Amino acid sequence: MCEAGVFGGGNMFPGYQGGPDVGAANVAWVMDRLAADGVRVTHVDVGGTCYRKLDWTVGARSVRVQSVPLENGFVGVRAPVGRRW
Repeated sequence: MCEAGVFGGGNMFPGYQGGPDVGAANVAWVMDRLAADGVRVTHVDVGGTCYRKLDWTVGARSVRVQSVPLENGFVGVRAPVGRRW
C-alpha cells in the first residue's frame, strides 16, 4: 500500500480579492487524485497564509515541516534567477 503526506496549498496572496484560491483548488485536486488511486494520506499540513519548508528523505516518518508566515503579504523566499528548485 502506498502512503503520502500532503503539504502546501497556502493562500500566497491573501490581500488579492476576487481571484480563485489556487492553493485550496490544488489541495482538493491532490486529495481527490490520491483517493482515486487508493493512496492513504498519513499527514496533512495545508492551507493558511504561509509557505512551508520541508526537510524530507526516504523512510517512514522522515518529513519535518515548518510553516513560515508571509512578510508584508508576500512570500519571503524566492528562487535565484536562472535556478530551478
